[in-house]
Amino acid sequence: MALANMRIARKLTLGFASLLAIFAAVGGAIFISAERLGGAQAANIAAQAMLVDLERVAAARYDQSQTARGFIIIRTERHANLYAAATKLFDETLAKTREDALASPDPDAATAAVAKLADAADGWRREIGDPEVSLTRDPATVDKAIEVAKSARSSELMQKFRDALQNA
Repeated sequence: MALANMRIARKLTLGFASLLAIFAAVGGAIFISAERLGGAQAANIAAQAMLVDLERVAAARYDQSQTARGFIIIRTERHANLYAAATKLFDETLAKTREDALASPDPDAATAAVAKLADAADGWRREIGDPEVSLTRDPATVDKAIEVAKSARSSELMQKFRDALQNA
């Protein structure tokens, strides 16, 4: 046998070299895994940021809806100002969501989903939210504002927003 004919010093050297090779291979595998884990962590952080942004967008949209309807019911300018503040918050939050979509693991899909969400939101605001507030300001057109709020189109556009939010 080849090992039987070797001197003890050579056997110890060979054993030590084998241990070093094993430790180097295991260390390399750990290093590669740690690098991959760091990349996965960054992707997870970006995805979490998108989820938080989407929750804030939804909250701002529902705040817009509630303040617009509150203005129809109460007819105080304070509620119209609350609607304006909710609209501003929605726009700011949507802008932040667009930025975070670019940093997400799949920026093309995330950006497309946010664009679809923005289109749905703009449709509701253009056809329902803003008209409700502007029609309520004039006592002669309050009934028209109530019709807009009660309309099937209002529910349809809000559902379109919910669907876009669900798919984002």
